[in-house]
Amino acid sequence: MSPPLDLAALDNPATRAGLMATDIRELLAAGGDLSPESWDLGELCALSPAALSAYLASMSHEARQAWIDQTFDQAEGGNDEPLMALAWRANDCAVLLKQGADADAIRISPFRGIVSDWRPDDEWVESAKDRRPASVDFDFADDDHKRGSRFPLLTAADLLALPPLRWRVRGILPAEGLAAMYGPPGCGKSFLALDMLAAIADGHPWFEHVTVAAPCIYVGLEGEAGVAQRVQAYCFKRTAPGRLRVVLTPLDLRRLDDRDELATSILAAGMGGGVVAIDTLNRAAPGIDENDASAMGLLIEAAKGLREQVGGLVLLVHHAGKDITRGLRGHSSLLAALDCVLEVTRDGERRGWQLAKAKDAGDDEARPFRLDVVELGNDADGWPVSSCVVEPEESAADTVRNSRLPKGGNQRIVWDGVGELLRESKSFGQGGAPILRPCIRLDYAIEKLRDRLACEPNRRTPRTREAITGLVNRGVLQLREDWLWCA
Repeated sequence: MSPPLDLAALDNPATRAGLMATDIRELLAAGGDLSPESWDLGELCALSPAALSAYLASMSHEARQAWIDQTFDQAEGGNDEPLMALAWRANDCAVLLKQGADADAIRISPFRGIVSDWRPDDEWVESAKDRRPASVDFDFADDDHKRGSRFPLLTAADLLALPPLRWRVRGILPAEGLAAMYGPPGCGKSFLALDMLAAIADGHPWFEHVTVAAPCIYVGLEGEAGVAQRVQAYCFKRTAPGRLRVVLTPLDLRRLDDRDELATSILAAGMGGGVVAIDTLNRAAPGIDENDASAMGLLIEAAKGLREQVGGLVLLVHHAGKDITRGLRGHSSLLAALDCVLEVTRDGERRGWQLAKAKDAGDDEARPFRLDVVELGNDADGWPVSSCVVEPEESAADTVRNSRLPKGGNQRIVWDGVGELLRESKSFGQGGAPILRPCIRLDYAIEKLRDRLACEPNRRTPRTREAITGLVNRGVLQLREDWLWCA
């Protein structure tokens, strides 16, 4: 039976105090039913954060948590998105209440979700020092002016005194911030993410890029059964990464209590200040509408919140959209919030990654790789078990260096010129070339290079064509569908 209450009265500040002091408390004292199914769902979902907080504040901590858990259970059981949204809001309100926020001060921000004007007191600030990883510099200065200024005016000297950008993977992954690795299904992004974390965990180079060793956490939310096999395959081909840890427990990144518990586990194990990879972003936010600006804004803030708690960098493994040329799936606010983006591609068995976005660094880095199968023995039923490991493939630059180069004549002149044109090219993977291999049109190459040959003007075009044919026959260039690239 529904409680004899007018929920709309909770949204009226003038009637809220009296309602909290009488009706709800009397109902609780009489053993009344405050379970989610006893209320009208539409009315509950329409409550403002302050009204919802006031409602939750009327319960004991245990009753409040039981109510939230029951709401989540009902939403997950019936796939009820409005009820799930209510549960997220209630969970966030409850955490703020637990921290000491006043119910009437709790509100919703379009980009930050449930917030309040509550600020930590000095005791909380002092205790926060001990909860932060040593590698992250948080300013808890006692200077009143510095603490009170939201918009400090920095001089040129102040800017020069700021610490330089720190790298986790030199030129690729910053040591702090929010990053993403994305690609279509089956491209190998999960294998690549694990490979990167394992390299960072032990301080080994990753695709010839220097890494700075740091603890790494891999939160595997897709294909959990295969994660152990992937790690086993990596250990079989290389070595067991000592500072890599794996989490396979389901996680909703938007829930403050989920983030708090994950952060607590990470910091308690001394693994803060490194890299936390969430694979995948969609599974870390069940039921989310990725194209909704508000929903994506809440998720971005949740990821940033986790980063602030544990320090270092949070890496989100994400899917590409249906049109892979348009990048990350979901609202464009995600791309804007990221400090680094790695795109993983696949064309048949050809795979590669490229730096699609990087703050304070170039974004033209790209490398091909393959997945090598590793046999791991048999399972309990006698069936063979296998997984894969990432193996870098030779880049275009390596191919040029290792090719059987011509030593003189027109072929040498054309070869040098083709190399210059390929380095400037913005076309990749054309005509059947590896997906990250730069390509140029045959006619374009002839037009640009023919005047370099020391012969009569009317013979330069056929001589250039002959030189290119010779380079193709030597195996240093490939020509298909009028596209040229290094073999």
